[in-house]
Amino acid sequence: MNDAASVSSGPPSYPSSLSARSDIDLPSYSPPTLSLRRPRTAPQPRPPVEHKYELLSGNGTAWATLKVQSRSRSSQQMPTFAEGDKVNGSLVLDLKKNESIKSIHLVVCHLYVPLYLSFLVDLDSFRLNTVLWERSNPHEKLHGQNEWPFSLDIPKEITVDETDAQTHAGPFRLPQTFLEKNVQASVQYDLVVNMKRTGFASSNSRIQTMIAYVPLTRPDPPSFLRRLAYQENSPLLGPEADPEGWQLLPPCSVNGTLFSNRQVNVNCQLYLAKPLCYTRGTSVPCFMSVTCMDEQALDLVATSSAIHVRLRRYVTAFNKDAALYNHSNLTGMKAAAPLGNRRYSEAATAKWTDAVEDLANGVWWPSREGGEVIEGTRRLNGEIKLDQSLKPTCRIGNFRIKYMVVLLPPTAVGFARPSGLTTTPLLEREIEIATIFAPGPRALIYTPNSRNSQPRTSGGDNYLIPPVASFVS
Repeated sequence: MNDAASVSSGPPSYPSSLSARSDIDLPSYSPPTLSLRRPRTAPQPRPPVEHKYELLSGNGTAWATLKVQSRSRSSQQMPTFAEGDKVNGSLVLDLKKNESIKSIHLVVCHLYVPLYLSFLVDLDSFRLNTVLWERSNPHEKLHGQNEWPFSLDIPKEITVDETDAQTHAGPFRLPQTFLEKNVQASVQYDLVVNMKRTGFASSNSRIQTMIAYVPLTRPDPPSFLRRLAYQENSPLLGPEADPEGWQLLPPCSVNGTLFSNRQVNVNCQLYLAKPLCYTRGTSVPCFMSVTCMDEQALDLVATSSAIHVRLRRYVTAFNKDAALYNHSNLTGMKAAAPLGNRRYSEAATAKWTDAVEDLANGVWWPSREGGEVIEGTRRLNGEIKLDQSLKPTCRIGNFRIKYMVVLLPPTAVGFARPSGLTTTPLLEREIEIATIFAPGPRALIYTPNSRNSQPRTSGGDNYLIPPVASFVS
Protein backbone atom coordinates (compact mmCIF):
# COMPACT_ATOMS: atom_id res chain seq x y z
CA MET A 1 0.00 0.00 0.00
CA ASN A 2 1.31 3.48 -0.81
CA ASP A 3 3.43 5.14 1.88
CA ALA A 4 2.64 2.34 4.33
CA ALA A 5 5.08 1.83 7.19
CA SER A 6 5.96 -1.72 8.18
CA VAL A 7 4.66 -2.74 11.62
CA SER A 8 5.66 -6.20 12.73
CA SER A 9 3.09 -6.45 15.52
CA GLY A 10 0.06 -5.59 13.40
CA PRO A 11 -1.16 -4.57 9.95
CA PRO A 12 0.95 -1.89 8.22
CA SER A 13 -0.37 1.64 8.49
CA TYR A 14 -2.54 3.14 5.80
CA PRO A 15 -1.13 5.01 2.79
CA SER A 16 -1.05 8.77 2.82
CA SER A 17 -1.59 9.23 -0.92
CA LEU A 18 -5.17 10.24 -1.58
CA SER A 19 -4.86 11.54 -5.11
CA ALA A 20 -7.43 10.52 -7.68
CA ARG A 21 -6.73 7.42 -9.71
CA SER A 22 -4.82 8.05 -12.93
CA ASP A 23 -4.18 5.55 -15.69
CA ILE A 24 -0.58 4.42 -16.07
CA ASP A 25 1.06 4.98 -19.47
CA LEU A 26 1.82 1.65 -21.09
CA PRO A 27 3.73 0.78 -24.28
CA SER A 28 2.09 1.72 -27.56
CA TYR A 29 1.53 -1.93 -28.58
CA SER A 30 -2.11 -2.89 -28.86
CA PRO A 31 -4.07 -5.58 -30.69
CA PRO A 32 -6.16 -4.51 -33.69
CA THR A 33 -9.41 -4.55 -31.73
CA LEU A 34 -8.09 -2.13 -29.12
CA SER A 35 -8.31 0.79 -31.53
CA LEU A 36 -12.05 0.16 -31.83
CA ARG A 37 -12.66 0.75 -28.15
CA ARG A 38 -14.27 3.99 -27.12
CA PRO A 39 -12.13 5.85 -24.58
CA ARG A 40 -13.46 5.72 -21.05
CA THR A 41 -14.58 9.12 -19.80
CA ALA A 42 -13.94 10.25 -16.27
CA PRO A 43 -16.93 9.48 -14.02
CA GLN A 44 -18.86 12.43 -12.70
CA PRO A 45 -19.29 12.66 -8.93
CA ARG A 46 -22.79 12.45 -7.55
CA PRO A 47 -24.29 15.63 -6.11
CA PRO A 48 -24.50 15.59 -2.31
CA VAL A 49 -27.64 14.28 -0.63
CA GLU A 50 -29.31 16.29 2.13
CA HIS A 51 -30.43 14.57 5.33
CA LYS A 52 -32.87 16.21 7.75
CA TYR A 53 -33.36 15.52 11.46
CA GLU A 54 -36.10 17.36 13.34
CA LEU A 55 -37.32 18.12 16.84
CA LEU A 56 -41.11 18.51 16.91
CA SER A 57 -43.27 20.71 19.09
CA GLY A 58 -46.49 19.55 20.71
CA ASN A 59 -48.56 20.33 17.61
CA GLY A 60 -46.27 18.26 15.37
CA THR A 61 -44.39 21.10 13.66
CA ALA A 62 -40.61 21.13 13.52
CA TRP A 63 -39.01 23.82 15.68
CA ALA A 64 -35.41 22.58 15.21
CA THR A 65 -34.02 21.02 12.00
CA LEU A 66 -30.51 19.71 11.47
CA LYS A 67 -29.56 19.55 7.78
CA VAL A 68 -26.50 17.54 6.74
CA GLN A 69 -25.07 17.00 3.26
CA SER A 70 -23.25 13.76 2.51
CA ARG A 71 -22.29 11.34 -0.29
CA SER A 72 -24.98 8.78 0.62
CA ARG A 73 -27.13 7.47 -2.21
CA SER A 74 -30.36 8.38 -0.44
CA SER A 75 -31.52 10.71 2.30
CA GLN A 76 -32.98 7.63 4.02
CA GLN A 77 -29.51 6.16 4.49
CA MET A 78 -26.99 7.07 7.13
CA PRO A 79 -24.96 10.19 6.23
CA THR A 80 -21.72 8.90 4.73
CA PHE A 81 -18.40 10.72 4.61
CA ALA A 82 -15.10 9.69 3.08
CA GLU A 83 -11.67 10.76 4.21
CA GLY A 84 -11.11 14.36 3.18
CA ASP A 85 -14.83 15.23 3.06
CA LYS A 86 -16.22 18.18 4.97
CA VAL A 87 -19.29 17.81 7.17
CA ASN A 88 -21.45 20.56 5.68
CA GLY A 89 -24.92 21.53 6.77
CA SER A 90 -26.95 23.93 8.86
CA LEU A 91 -29.13 24.14 11.94
CA VAL A 92 -32.50 25.87 11.53
CA LEU A 93 -34.66 27.02 14.47
CA ASP A 94 -38.26 28.13 13.95
CA LEU A 95 -39.25 29.53 17.35
CA LYS A 96 -42.81 30.77 17.90
CA LYS A 97 -41.90 32.35 21.24
CA ASN A 98 -38.86 33.65 23.00
CA GLU A 99 -36.51 30.88 24.09
CA SER A 100 -33.87 31.24 26.82
CA ILE A 101 -31.14 29.31 25.06
CA LYS A 102 -27.66 29.83 26.46
CA SER A 103 -25.59 28.21 23.69
CA ILE A 104 -25.76 25.85 20.72
CA HIS A 105 -22.86 23.49 20.10
CA LEU A 106 -22.23 21.10 17.21
CA VAL A 107 -20.12 18.05 18.09
CA VAL A 108 -18.62 15.30 15.93
CA CYS A 109 -17.24 12.50 18.08
CA HIS A 110 -15.70 9.06 17.61
CA LEU A 111 -16.58 6.26 20.00
CA TYR A 112 -14.84 2.92 20.40
CA VAL A 113 -16.36 0.09 22.46
CA PRO A 114 -14.13 -2.99 22.70
CA LEU A 115 -14.96 -6.67 22.92
CA TYR A 116 -15.74 -6.63 26.64
CA LEU A 117 -17.85 -3.72 27.76
CA SER A 118 -16.14 -3.60 31.17
CA PHE A 119 -13.04 -2.30 29.38
CA LEU A 120 -13.98 1.09 27.93
CA VAL A 121 -10.79 2.23 26.24
CA ASP A 122 -10.50 5.02 23.67
CA LEU A 123 -14.02 6.26 24.42
CA ASP A 124 -14.36 9.62 22.64
CA SER A 125 -11.00 9.24 20.86
CA PHE A 126 -11.65 12.62 19.31
CA ARG A 127 -14.31 15.28 19.72
CA LEU A 128 -14.82 18.23 17.37
CA ASN A 129 -16.76 20.94 19.15
CA THR A 130 -18.04 23.99 17.25
CA VAL A 131 -20.07 26.82 18.78
CA LEU A 132 -22.95 27.67 16.43
CA TRP A 133 -24.39 30.36 18.67
CA GLU A 134 -23.79 31.78 22.12
CA ARG A 135 -25.76 34.57 23.75
CA SER A 136 -23.95 37.86 24.26
CA ASN A 137 -25.73 38.79 27.53
CA PRO A 138 -27.85 36.98 30.15
CA HIS A 139 -31.07 38.60 28.92
CA GLU A 140 -30.72 37.70 25.22
CA LYS A 141 -33.35 35.31 23.85
CA LEU A 142 -33.92 33.60 20.52
CA HIS A 143 -37.11 34.08 18.53
CA GLY A 144 -38.41 33.44 15.00
CA GLN A 145 -36.39 31.97 12.13
CA ASN A 146 -32.69 31.40 12.75
CA GLU A 147 -30.17 29.46 10.68
CA TRP A 148 -26.50 28.68 11.32
CA PRO A 149 -24.47 27.01 8.56
CA PHE A 150 -21.45 24.90 9.47
CA SER A 151 -18.54 23.16 7.78
CA LEU A 152 -16.30 20.79 9.74
CA ASP A 153 -13.13 18.95 8.73
CA ILE A 154 -12.87 15.38 10.01
CA PRO A 155 -9.24 14.68 10.94
CA LYS A 156 -7.49 12.00 8.89
CA GLU A 157 -5.42 10.86 11.86
CA ILE A 158 -5.73 11.04 15.63
CA THR A 159 -3.73 10.07 18.69
CA VAL A 160 -5.15 8.13 21.63
CA ASP A 161 -4.19 7.86 25.27
CA GLU A 162 -1.57 5.25 26.09
CA THR A 163 -3.77 3.12 28.29
CA ASP A 164 -1.63 0.02 28.35
CA ALA A 165 1.88 -1.16 27.54
CA GLN A 166 0.42 -3.08 24.60
CA THR A 167 -0.58 0.12 22.80
CA HIS A 168 1.02 3.34 21.66
CA ALA A 169 -0.48 6.76 21.11
CA GLY A 170 -0.31 6.78 17.32
CA PRO A 171 -1.02 8.73 15.23
CA PHE A 172 -3.61 6.37 13.74
CA ARG A 173 -5.70 6.76 10.62
CA LEU A 174 -9.39 6.92 11.50
CA PRO A 175 -11.04 3.53 10.94
CA GLN A 176 -14.24 2.91 9.03
CA THR A 177 -17.51 2.76 10.91
CA PHE A 178 -17.76 -0.77 12.31
CA LEU A 179 -21.05 -1.99 13.77
CA GLU A 180 -21.82 -5.70 13.54
CA LYS A 181 -24.32 -7.34 15.86
CA ASN A 182 -22.31 -10.55 16.22
CA VAL A 183 -19.04 -8.84 17.08
CA GLN A 184 -18.88 -7.19 20.49
CA ALA A 185 -16.62 -4.39 19.35
CA SER A 186 -17.66 -1.28 17.49
CA VAL A 187 -16.38 1.93 15.97
CA GLN A 188 -19.02 4.64 15.85
CA TYR A 189 -19.22 8.26 14.74
CA ASP A 190 -21.94 10.63 15.94
CA LEU A 191 -23.04 14.12 14.91
CA VAL A 192 -24.70 15.94 17.83
CA VAL A 193 -26.34 19.34 18.31
CA ASN A 194 -26.61 20.40 21.96
CA MET A 195 -28.89 23.32 22.88
CA LYS A 196 -28.36 24.44 26.47
CA ARG A 197 -31.07 26.42 28.23
CA THR A 198 -30.92 28.57 31.32
CA GLY A 199 -32.96 28.17 34.46
CA PHE A 200 -33.13 25.47 37.09
CA ALA A 201 -36.22 23.76 35.69
CA SER A 202 -35.26 24.16 32.04
CA SER A 203 -34.32 21.12 30.00
CA ASN A 204 -31.68 21.02 27.32
CA SER A 205 -32.45 19.81 23.78
CA ARG A 206 -30.39 17.56 21.58
CA ILE A 207 -30.40 16.30 17.99
CA GLN A 208 -28.13 13.31 17.45
CA THR A 209 -27.49 11.06 14.48
CA MET A 210 -24.93 8.42 13.65
CA ILE A 211 -22.75 9.05 10.59
CA ALA A 212 -20.69 6.60 8.54
CA TYR A 213 -17.03 7.25 7.82
CA VAL A 214 -14.82 5.61 5.18
CA PRO A 215 -11.01 6.03 5.07
CA LEU A 216 -9.36 6.24 1.65
CA THR A 217 -6.66 3.60 1.22
CA ARG A 218 -5.31 2.12 -1.99
CA PRO A 219 -2.87 -0.59 -3.08
CA ASP A 220 0.37 0.18 -4.88
CA PRO A 221 0.32 -0.56 -8.64
CA PRO A 222 0.63 -4.24 -9.61
CA SER A 223 3.39 -5.55 -11.87
CA PHE A 224 3.74 -4.19 -15.40
CA LEU A 225 2.57 -7.49 -16.95
CA ARG A 226 -0.50 -7.62 -14.70
CA ARG A 227 -1.42 -4.06 -15.63
CA LEU A 228 -1.03 -5.02 -19.28
CA ALA A 229 -3.30 -8.05 -18.79
CA TYR A 230 -5.95 -5.84 -17.17
CA GLN A 231 -5.72 -3.32 -20.00
CA GLU A 232 -5.93 -5.93 -22.75
CA ASN A 233 -8.52 -8.08 -20.95
CA SER A 234 -6.20 -11.07 -21.25
CA PRO A 235 -5.41 -13.88 -18.74
CA LEU A 236 -2.96 -13.17 -15.96
CA LEU A 237 0.50 -14.65 -16.39
CA GLY A 238 1.72 -17.05 -13.74
CA PRO A 239 4.83 -16.90 -11.56
CA GLU A 240 7.16 -18.27 -14.25
CA ALA A 241 6.26 -15.63 -16.84
CA ASP A 242 5.70 -12.79 -14.34
CA PRO A 243 7.96 -13.43 -11.33
CA GLU A 244 7.69 -9.78 -10.22
CA GLY A 245 3.93 -10.10 -9.90
CA TRP A 246 3.73 -12.99 -7.43
CA GLN A 247 4.61 -13.65 -3.79
CA LEU A 248 5.54 -17.27 -3.03
CA LEU A 249 4.35 -18.36 0.40
CA PRO A 250 6.31 -20.96 2.40
CA PRO A 251 5.88 -24.40 0.78
CA CYS A 252 3.89 -26.90 2.83
CA SER A 253 3.55 -30.65 2.85
CA VAL A 254 0.50 -32.80 3.61
CA ASN A 255 0.68 -36.46 4.62
CA GLY A 256 -2.32 -38.74 4.35
CA THR A 257 -3.66 -42.17 3.60
CA LEU A 258 -5.17 -43.00 0.23
CA PHE A 259 -8.08 -45.47 0.28
CA SER A 260 -6.85 -46.77 3.65
CA ASN A 261 -4.05 -48.79 2.05
CA ARG A 262 -1.10 -46.52 1.23
CA GLN A 263 0.61 -43.43 2.53
CA VAL A 264 1.01 -40.44 0.22
CA ASN A 265 2.71 -37.06 0.50
CA VAL A 266 1.33 -33.96 -1.22
CA ASN A 267 3.37 -30.76 -1.57
CA CYS A 268 1.70 -27.39 -2.13
CA GLN A 269 3.12 -24.05 -3.24
CA LEU A 270 0.72 -21.13 -2.96
CA TYR A 271 1.38 -17.80 -4.68
CA LEU A 272 -0.49 -14.53 -4.06
CA ALA A 273 -0.50 -11.57 -6.43
CA LYS A 274 1.72 -8.70 -5.33
CA PRO A 275 1.37 -6.27 -3.73
CA LEU A 276 -0.42 -8.02 -0.86
CA CYS A 277 -3.04 -5.27 -0.65
CA TYR A 278 -6.34 -5.57 -2.51
CA THR A 279 -9.32 -3.29 -3.05
CA ARG A 280 -12.62 -4.56 -1.72
CA GLY A 281 -14.97 -5.42 -4.54
CA THR A 282 -12.11 -6.95 -6.57
CA SER A 283 -10.33 -10.24 -5.87
CA VAL A 284 -7.13 -11.80 -4.57
CA PRO A 285 -5.48 -13.53 -7.57
CA CYS A 286 -3.90 -16.86 -6.57
CA PHE A 287 -1.76 -19.53 -8.19
CA MET A 288 -1.05 -22.98 -6.79
CA SER A 289 1.32 -25.77 -7.72
CA VAL A 290 0.51 -29.22 -6.29
CA THR A 291 2.99 -32.09 -6.60
CA CYS A 292 2.71 -35.75 -5.61
CA MET A 293 4.44 -38.92 -6.80
CA ASP A 294 1.11 -40.76 -6.64
CA GLU A 295 -0.88 -39.75 -9.72
CA GLN A 296 -4.14 -41.09 -8.32
CA ALA A 297 -3.77 -39.01 -5.15
CA LEU A 298 -2.82 -36.01 -7.27
CA ASP A 299 -5.99 -36.32 -9.33
CA LEU A 300 -8.03 -36.33 -6.11
CA VAL A 301 -6.48 -33.41 -4.21
CA ALA A 302 -5.52 -31.04 -7.05
CA THR A 303 -9.11 -30.04 -7.81
CA SER A 304 -11.24 -27.02 -7.06
CA SER A 305 -13.43 -28.93 -4.63
CA ALA A 306 -10.46 -30.35 -2.68
CA ILE A 307 -8.40 -27.15 -2.27
CA HIS A 308 -9.45 -24.82 0.54
CA VAL A 309 -8.01 -21.30 0.58
CA ARG A 310 -10.02 -18.83 2.65
CA LEU A 311 -10.12 -15.18 3.56
CA ARG A 312 -10.15 -14.96 7.35
CA ARG A 313 -10.85 -11.80 9.34
CA TYR A 314 -9.63 -11.06 12.86
CA VAL A 315 -11.31 -8.31 14.87
CA THR A 316 -8.89 -7.86 17.75
CA ALA A 317 -9.02 -5.92 21.01
CA PHE A 318 -6.69 -5.82 23.99
CA ASN A 319 -8.57 -6.55 27.22
CA LYS A 320 -6.73 -5.68 30.42
CA ASP A 321 -9.63 -7.20 32.40
CA ALA A 322 -9.38 -10.55 30.58
CA ALA A 323 -8.45 -12.34 33.80
CA LEU A 324 -11.80 -11.30 35.29
CA TYR A 325 -13.71 -12.87 32.43
CA ASN A 326 -14.44 -16.59 32.40
CA HIS A 327 -12.96 -18.00 29.20
CA SER A 328 -13.54 -21.64 30.08
CA ASN A 329 -16.21 -21.92 27.41
CA LEU A 330 -13.77 -20.64 24.78
CA THR A 331 -11.17 -23.37 25.18
CA GLY A 332 -10.26 -25.14 21.97
CA MET A 333 -12.09 -22.66 19.75
CA LYS A 334 -9.06 -21.76 17.62
CA ALA A 335 -9.65 -24.49 15.03
CA ALA A 336 -10.98 -23.44 11.65
CA ALA A 337 -14.72 -22.83 11.61
CA PRO A 338 -17.16 -23.33 8.73
CA LEU A 339 -17.36 -20.40 6.36
CA GLY A 340 -19.37 -17.59 7.89
CA ASN A 341 -19.15 -18.84 11.48
CA ARG A 342 -17.62 -16.63 14.14
CA ARG A 343 -15.63 -17.73 17.12
CA TYR A 344 -13.60 -16.17 19.90
CA SER A 345 -10.10 -17.14 20.97
CA GLU A 346 -7.55 -15.88 23.46
CA ALA A 347 -3.77 -16.19 23.32
CA ALA A 348 -2.32 -18.17 26.20
CA THR A 349 0.10 -15.49 27.42
CA ALA A 350 -1.55 -12.28 26.17
CA LYS A 351 -4.80 -10.43 26.66
CA TRP A 352 -5.54 -9.84 23.00
CA THR A 353 -8.92 -11.32 22.12
CA ASP A 354 -9.97 -12.16 18.58
CA ALA A 355 -13.36 -12.40 16.93
CA VAL A 356 -12.55 -14.61 13.95
CA GLU A 357 -14.63 -15.19 10.84
CA ASP A 358 -14.00 -16.89 7.50
CA LEU A 359 -15.53 -14.61 4.87
CA ALA A 360 -14.74 -16.13 1.47
CA ASN A 361 -13.48 -19.29 -0.23
CA GLY A 362 -11.08 -19.36 -3.15
CA VAL A 363 -12.26 -20.65 -6.53
CA TRP A 364 -9.84 -22.73 -8.63
CA TRP A 365 -9.49 -23.91 -12.23
CA PRO A 366 -6.70 -25.61 -14.21
CA SER A 367 -3.92 -23.34 -15.42
CA ARG A 368 -3.17 -23.34 -19.16
CA GLU A 369 0.11 -21.55 -18.79
CA GLY A 370 2.96 -23.29 -20.60
CA GLY A 371 0.66 -25.75 -22.34
CA GLU A 372 2.67 -28.80 -21.21
CA VAL A 373 1.67 -31.31 -18.57
CA ILE A 374 4.43 -32.05 -16.05
CA GLU A 375 4.29 -35.50 -14.53
CA GLY A 376 3.48 -35.41 -10.85
CA THR A 377 2.47 -31.73 -10.93
CA ARG A 378 -0.80 -29.87 -11.26
CA ARG A 379 -1.04 -26.10 -11.62
CA LEU A 380 -4.16 -24.11 -10.86
CA ASN A 381 -5.27 -20.52 -11.15
CA GLY A 382 -7.53 -19.17 -8.44
CA GLU A 383 -9.27 -16.14 -6.99
CA ILE A 384 -10.73 -15.08 -3.69
CA LYS A 385 -13.55 -12.64 -4.39
CA LEU A 386 -13.67 -9.69 -2.01
CA ASP A 387 -17.10 -8.41 -1.09
CA GLN A 388 -17.70 -4.67 -1.47
CA SER A 389 -18.84 -4.42 2.15
CA LEU A 390 -15.53 -5.62 3.66
CA LYS A 391 -14.21 -3.25 6.31
CA PRO A 392 -10.69 -2.09 5.41
CA THR A 393 -7.65 -3.11 7.40
CA CYS A 394 -7.16 -0.84 10.38
CA ARG A 395 -5.37 -0.39 13.66
CA ILE A 396 -6.17 2.25 16.24
CA GLY A 397 -5.13 1.97 19.87
CA ASN A 398 -6.39 -1.33 21.24
CA PHE A 399 -8.55 -2.12 18.21
CA ARG A 400 -7.50 -3.90 15.01
CA ILE A 401 -9.10 -5.40 11.93
CA LYS A 402 -6.77 -7.63 9.97
CA TYR A 403 -7.17 -10.21 7.21
CA MET A 404 -5.34 -13.45 6.53
CA VAL A 405 -5.28 -15.76 3.52
CA VAL A 406 -5.47 -19.24 5.05
CA LEU A 407 -4.57 -22.52 3.34
CA LEU A 408 -6.31 -25.53 4.89
CA PRO A 409 -5.49 -29.19 4.20
CA PRO A 410 -7.11 -30.66 1.08
CA THR A 411 -10.19 -32.82 1.48
CA ALA A 412 -11.21 -35.51 -0.98
CA VAL A 413 -13.06 -38.81 -0.92
CA GLY A 414 -10.52 -41.55 -0.30
CA PHE A 415 -7.87 -39.18 1.14
CA ALA A 416 -7.66 -39.20 4.94
CA ARG A 417 -5.48 -37.20 7.31
CA PRO A 418 -4.58 -38.03 10.92
CA SER A 419 -7.30 -37.14 13.42
CA GLY A 420 -7.09 -33.56 14.69
CA LEU A 421 -5.18 -32.23 11.67
CA THR A 422 -8.05 -31.80 9.25
CA THR A 423 -8.83 -28.19 10.26
CA THR A 424 -5.39 -26.96 11.31
CA PRO A 425 -4.18 -24.36 8.75
CA LEU A 426 -1.13 -25.32 6.71
CA LEU A 427 -0.17 -21.65 6.45
CA GLU A 428 -1.51 -18.14 6.95
CA ARG A 429 -0.42 -14.92 5.30
CA GLU A 430 -1.61 -11.45 6.27
CA ILE A 431 -2.97 -9.18 3.56
CA GLU A 432 -4.51 -5.71 3.56
CA ILE A 433 -7.93 -4.66 2.34
CA ALA A 434 -8.15 -1.16 0.82
CA THR A 435 -11.01 1.06 -0.32
CA ILE A 436 -9.70 2.66 -3.56
CA PHE A 437 -8.65 0.97 -6.79
CA ALA A 438 -4.93 0.77 -7.48
CA PRO A 439 -3.47 3.23 -10.00
CA GLY A 440 -3.68 2.06 -13.60
CA PRO A 441 -6.16 -0.17 -15.43
CA ARG A 442 -9.04 -1.49 -13.33
CA ALA A 443 -8.48 -4.98 -11.92
CA LEU A 444 -10.52 -7.76 -13.56
CA ILE A 445 -12.20 -10.83 -12.11
CA TYR A 446 -11.23 -14.04 -13.90
CA THR A 447 -13.36 -16.69 -12.20
CA PRO A 448 -14.88 -18.85 -14.99
CA ASN A 449 -18.53 -18.05 -15.74
CA SER A 450 -18.29 -14.84 -13.72
CA ARG A 451 -21.02 -12.44 -14.82
CA ASN A 452 -18.98 -9.33 -14.18
CA SER A 453 -15.42 -9.20 -15.46
CA GLN A 454 -14.93 -5.84 -13.78
CA PRO A 455 -15.79 -5.05 -10.16
CA ARG A 456 -18.84 -2.92 -9.67
CA THR A 457 -18.32 0.67 -8.58
CA SER A 458 -20.46 2.79 -6.34
CA GLY A 459 -22.00 5.30 -8.71
CA GLY A 460 -19.38 7.52 -10.27
CA ASP A 461 -16.87 7.48 -7.44
CA ASN A 462 -13.34 6.18 -7.79
CA TYR A 463 -13.57 4.25 -4.54
CA LEU A 464 -16.10 1.82 -3.15
CA ILE A 465 -18.49 2.91 -0.42
CA PRO A 466 -20.88 0.11 0.52
CA PRO A 467 -24.58 0.75 1.08
CA VAL A 468 -25.60 1.57 4.63
CA ALA A 469 -26.82 -1.99 5.16
CA SER A 470 -23.18 -3.09 5.23
CA PHE A 471 -22.28 -0.59 7.90
CA VAL A 472 -24.99 -1.75 10.29
CA SER A 473 -26.18 -5.34 10.11
